[in-house]
Amino acid sequence: MIKSKDETKMNNTNLDPDGCKNLMAAVVEQAVKDYARALNILKKHPCNRQAQTEASQCELFFRKYADAWTDIDGKKIIEAVREKVNKKKRVNKEDNDQHGL
Repeated sequence: MIKSKDETKMNNTNLDPDGCKNLMAAVVEQAVKDYARALNILKKHPCNRQAQTEASQCELFFRKYADAWTDIDGKKIIEAVREKVNKKKRVNKEDNDQHGL
């Protein structure tokens, strides 16, 4: 059986392991940013369906795939992002209280 050029190229493709790790880390990092953004929107607009969906999708991704793509447990990522978002909320509220806002 004769193989086409495309089939031969696909079989001879060597992926750089470091490049793959960097790509997977970048995907998880973007998901963290998306999740934080969705949580920030939900603080101000709890009924925002788009933010609810985004947050749910990010949580599902973290629980199912993050630990396979990084050395971090997905549940810990969720906890850390929630904590950071809530901490930001407290800091902003304290600043507003100090300035009489």
